[in-house]
Amino acid sequence: METYISPFFLAAAILHVLVFAKMHIPICIQKIISFAAPAAFAVYIVNVQECIWVYFMKDRFIHWSAGSPAGIIVRTCSFALLFILAVVLSDFCKRRLFHFLKISHCLQKLENALRKVIN
Repeated sequence: METYISPFFLAAAILHVLVFAKMHIPICIQKIISFAAPAAFAVYIVNVQECIWVYFMKDRFIHWSAGSPAGIIVRTCSFALLFILAVVLSDFCKRRLFHFLKISHCLQKLENALRKVIN
């Protein structure tokens, strides 16, 4: 797979980081962002998985094209919403499971042990 990073997109990304780093964001909005950011990343990660495309999406929606334009829009938006909700719910469950199993704590211990070995 070949990749290309447009200089304009890179510049826009850097400018967004600089602008948002200077903004004061209210706590209530910070809470929404702290939930939405990992959820959006989870949706992206699941969406780009080849097995999702090959086994679950490829050629599954061709018959929708025979319907009316309004029906296509409704079905597409409904599927997208259900897909997003399913991935967000699974990500929420994963985070709760990791918290319950204290995965972060175990990984921190492992990191500390490895740092002692390396240093």
